[in-house]
Amino acid sequence: MEQRPIFRDRQEVTPDDLNNISRFGQESDDHIAMDAIEPGRRFVGFAVTQSTATSVKVAAGRLWFDGKRFFRDEPGGVPLDLNGLRPNLQRKIVAVVAWPEEIETDVEQRQFLTDAETLTYEPQPVAMERRRQARLEAVGGAEAVSPQAPVIDASAVIVALVEMDPAGIVSISRNVSRELRPLSQVADQVEDLVASDQEIRPQVSTLKSDLARIASQLSDGGDKELLLSTTADVALLKARLDVPSTYVGYRGTQFLDPATSVDAAFAGYAARVDEGLRFPFAAQHEGELALLNPNAPGVVKSAGGLLMPAYTEIERRITKGQSGILSLAEYSNLENRALVRLSMSRDRIRYGADFEVSTGSAWWAQGAYGDRLNAGVRNTFSRAGEVFQVFDTGRVDSEGHKILRLSKLWIDSTSAPYWSRLPTEENLLGYAHVETFLNSQDAWITALGPHITAKPAAGTLTIGICETDRGQPDLSRVLAMVTLNANQVLTIGEQTAQFPAKFPIEPTFLEGGKRYGYFLVTQHAFQIGVADAQGAATQGATGTYFYGMNGGTWFAEPSVHLIWRDWRAAFPKATVDVDFAPLQLAGGIQGIDILSDAIVPGSTDLVWSVQIGGFWRKLGETDPGLLAALNALLPLRATFVGTPDVAPALRLTGSRVRVSRMAKILKGVTPSKALPANANTITQIWRLRGFDPAHHTFTPTVRRADGVIETADTVTTVAQSDGVVEKRATFNLAAATNAYRSILDGTTDSEFSNWSVAELVEIAQ
Repeated sequence: MEQRPIFRDRQEVTPDDLNNISRFGQESDDHIAMDAIEPGRRFVGFAVTQSTATSVKVAAGRLWFDGKRFFRDEPGGVPLDLNGLRPNLQRKIVAVVAWPEEIETDVEQRQFLTDAETLTYEPQPVAMERRRQARLEAVGGAEAVSPQAPVIDASAVIVALVEMDPAGIVSISRNVSRELRPLSQVADQVEDLVASDQEIRPQVSTLKSDLARIASQLSDGGDKELLLSTTADVALLKARLDVPSTYVGYRGTQFLDPATSVDAAFAGYAARVDEGLRFPFAAQHEGELALLNPNAPGVVKSAGGLLMPAYTEIERRITKGQSGILSLAEYSNLENRALVRLSMSRDRIRYGADFEVSTGSAWWAQGAYGDRLNAGVRNTFSRAGEVFQVFDTGRVDSEGHKILRLSKLWIDSTSAPYWSRLPTEENLLGYAHVETFLNSQDAWITALGPHITAKPAAGTLTIGICETDRGQPDLSRVLAMVTLNANQVLTIGEQTAQFPAKFPIEPTFLEGGKRYGYFLVTQHAFQIGVADAQGAATQGATGTYFYGMNGGTWFAEPSVHLIWRDWRAAFPKATVDVDFAPLQLAGGIQGIDILSDAIVPGSTDLVWSVQIGGFWRKLGETDPGLLAALNALLPLRATFVGTPDVAPALRLTGSRVRVSRMAKILKGVTPSKALPANANTITQIWRLRGFDPAHHTFTPTVRRADGVIETADTVTTVAQSDGVVEKRATFNLAAATNAYRSILDGTTDSEFSNWSVAELVEIAQ
């Protein structure tokens, strides 16, 4: 009560004091209702039921009107006769309404003092109760074939609508939109909404990222035009060469794979195969990417060297609602299991005057031709000492090597965040359990939360994330995993608000729209909570629980689901600049080559810049003269551009940044070509990119099997419309040979005026 009257010993009490006792209490109740329950106009009760063909009864109820409560509680209800509102020919809607009124009732005979001296009293009938009453009435609408409800003044609340025809009542519908719901019901609904929000919010919040990723993928459609154009060029080349039967041998190379196109061990060899035969480096320096400030703000680095913008963690429920417990080591399927862990795929950016586009570059974009697919990936992304897994000839590249070739800017990336080119295998003895799920949006997962309810005193538990194959778990494509001792496993009973039962992992990227599996492998008595199929279905479970059988097969158990949650990263900043250790090369830097494990989702970007003259200038096609000054030292910066949901990431450990300066002398040597019969004439067709006779020289020769070097008898030059210069050299050998090599000597007068060999075709006859 906000106010109350005060009574003291021997103090006079007036009627106003007594009336205030009830008035103050009523006003306080009204304020509570107005402030905390319902300031508007609603009702509770007032159930309307049909009594006769033309009458209804309205049960007891309460009307909440601008914070005040009005009621009716007659035993048996309040009858309303609707006969006078019955339509004559068509139909009519009658509204049963409630509106507030205050009445004085409960009239009694009470004695009133009429003469104070004689103490004379006279009885008078007076109302002893002031009541807030809900007035109930019926209001008819207009008669019509398709009747409408009557328009009601704002001072009344519609309780129910009664549809009538000439015979009487047809139907009664309650106005549930104006009912006042109990707070317990509202609390239950809020709890359901919070649970739904936890499921839906991450999906809705990442729609912008998903749309941006889709737009990025659609923009890659230009590769089809490249494929058609290259295919047409190959057809024309075959028609132009028209190799006759008199030729005893021929070969062609685009100088894409050094293992098959050059003999780097030949004495005097001085060249480089990089999507064409190019001038070697006069100087170069390689090293790992390193932060300028190891404690750089705005970024975090994992124990494995993964660098990404700083983030907060958001919990996400995969499955919830425990209905039972599953012991992970009570199956007859204990066996040694091979888990193959995929590695993060890579990005590479190359910038400088030496990275001019070669026509041979188009071969990488055409698909699988012999060894070219794997060679392209190996030559582009490999680092010293690595052995790439060889794909079968003709297999489509599942990692999606994406190629961008612009003048002075080359970018290579993969559409798959993790690849099987450099896998690692780990064998575990144990029982395997997996809960699959559909990952609806791109996300970085930072921690896993299996609902462990009990653990043994000792033992290990391996948890992780794997991909799926046709809906089933695929432990040959594991993205992340961690093995924990029993004392490191926090059960649900041991968790607190400060220390939830979660297990950190290195941030792992999951693609939107793909199915994954959260797995556990153990041979010890760990227990996990499970949800039944019905409970999991009501919360929108999107996967299946599998347990491993002997022989590496899986058994689906649809009646239960493993209870699981994870934590995903949320990025507070859309753009983060990170300074790296500067690039250095004595004599000046002409080219920059950055290769690192990296994931750059389609809705994000990773931009590299160097500082020149006090300004940060990005490595891009719009700034071709960026390195023209041959600076010996260049500050380096990466800009991580993302969204609140996803961001790019790169691994510093094992990365490679190379700075270089090009030489001015080239000597290329092809492997020895054995011929099925002696040849007297050899014709070479060299396709040169960027060749300018005013600044460059070109001298082809042939080395016979006996070691004699022969010069060309004729060299003709044809300038093609695409800027390529075609050199056709003919050698009438002084002596027949059954094997030979092609040798090219070339020069340039400037590091910034380079040329390259895109293709070589050799014909012996």
